[in-house]
Amino acid sequence: MKKIFVVFIGVLFSVNLFGQNNEPFATHTFLVSSIKSVEATTSGGSISVNGNANLEAVVEMFVSPSNNNSVSYSFFGRKRQNNCSDKEIGQILEEDYTIEIKVEDGKLYAVAKHKNRLENQRIIISFKISVPKQVSGNLQANYGNISVINLNGSQTLKTGGGALTVQNVSGDIAGTTSHGNITVNNSDGSNIVLSSGGGRVTVTDCSGNTNIRTSHGNIRLINHVGDAKVTSGGGSLTVQDVSGAIEGTTSHGNIIVTNLRGNTIDLSSGGGSVTVTDCSGATNMRTSHGNVRLTNHVGNIKVTSGGGALTVESVSGAIEGTTSHGNITVTKLDGSNIVLNSGGGSITITDCNGNSNVRTSHGAIRITNHVGSISANTGGGGVTANNIKGSLITQTSHGSMNLNDISGSLEATSSGGGIIVTMQSVSKHVKLSTKSGTVNLTLPDANGYNLNVRGNNVNTSDLRNFSGKVENNKLEGMIANGGALIDVNTPHGVSLSFK
Repeated sequence: MKKIFVVFIGVLFSVNLFGQNNEPFATHTFLVSSIKSVEATTSGGSISVNGNANLEAVVEMFVSPSNNNSVSYSFFGRKRQNNCSDKEIGQILEEDYTIEIKVEDGKLYAVAKHKNRLENQRIIISFKISVPKQVSGNLQANYGNISVINLNGSQTLKTGGGALTVQNVSGDIAGTTSHGNITVNNSDGSNIVLSSGGGRVTVTDCSGNTNIRTSHGNIRLINHVGDAKVTSGGGSLTVQDVSGAIEGTTSHGNIIVTNLRGNTIDLSSGGGSVTVTDCSGATNMRTSHGNVRLTNHVGNIKVTSGGGALTVESVSGAIEGTTSHGNITVTKLDGSNIVLNSGGGSITITDCNGNSNVRTSHGAIRITNHVGSISANTGGGGVTANNIKGSLITQTSHGSMNLNDISGSLEATSSGGGIIVTMQSVSKHVKLSTKSGTVNLTLPDANGYNLNVRGNNVNTSDLRNFSGKVENNKLEGMIANGGALIDVNTPHGVSLSFK
């Protein structure tokens, strides 16, 4: 066994071959004043570094048979089976491994390297290290887990298949695992960069510019300060209580963002839904197939879905919303511009302020309690508007129109349905045209108008102070001294009344 100990240079140690009661194989101590950084490497086991050392830094090395030697093991303290003796473990160490545990130029080395990477590893070597808090780390495990706790200094962590755990660390963090999960808690650094080939990533109570990537797993970013970029190849994204800009992308999963304060919010899902609640910042949301929902938001918004519904509620800011097939619902929006476009769904706007431009290829349009100019066009549905304060220009190819309590100018055109209009006040004009339906128009009394009404049968009631022509199919002239233009054209009947 002498050859095993030759590699332990200049250290104090005790040895207990696969000691009983979960004791380490070897323990090494160093003065904490001599250590500024840690470099630890193991080809098969796990690494744990904790900044809790007082007078002495401690390296504990745990050795156990690998799965190939018919033994099951946890992180530290292996439970071996009877078919692998202490003597056999010692012989494997001597034949297969180079072990180096030392301090040199302020760096603590804990290294276990297999001499021949092509051979199956017959044992597992793990390190449990206690160091002073002010220490940076460079840790690498081919298969095992890595954890760092209570450290001030930059940390670089890499494992081929294990999990990464970071807690109470101040300093830049770079963590990579091919398959395992990543958990970072209560840590801060200028930059936090995390990557997993297939596991989930969770970052909680941290600060710093953060870049998170996983090929398949979910990502959770909770209670964070700093800009963040989060990317998943197939999992969901959850972002909550964040102060900073966010860029989130997933190929298939859902995206949920809550209580975010940032200059920009950029979210994209290839197939899932996107939900944003209680946030502020200029926002761009995209999904190829899922629904998009945005509630209680301050800032301009651009929303795009390839096939899902768009729902926007309680927003202060301009909005541009587009969906190829889904419905669009906007409620309690206060913005300079409202632009909505659906390839085949209905559009509903309620309790909104702003200049609105809405268009759908096939669905109905419903607008209620709106302040500001409106342009509303549908290729195949009806148009309903109630309590509109501002100009309204609307058109439908096939549906009917029911427009009530309109205050402002109105232009309404239908290629295939009737038009019913009640005006509260008229600013410049009312222009109504349909190719196949009737027109029923009610105007406020005691105002002057210029009338140009044409239809198969024109009926009027309470027509007072009028000068001009009154015929069965035509009404041309002025009420009082004239005023706003009233232009109606239909091949069917017209009913004109005043209130």
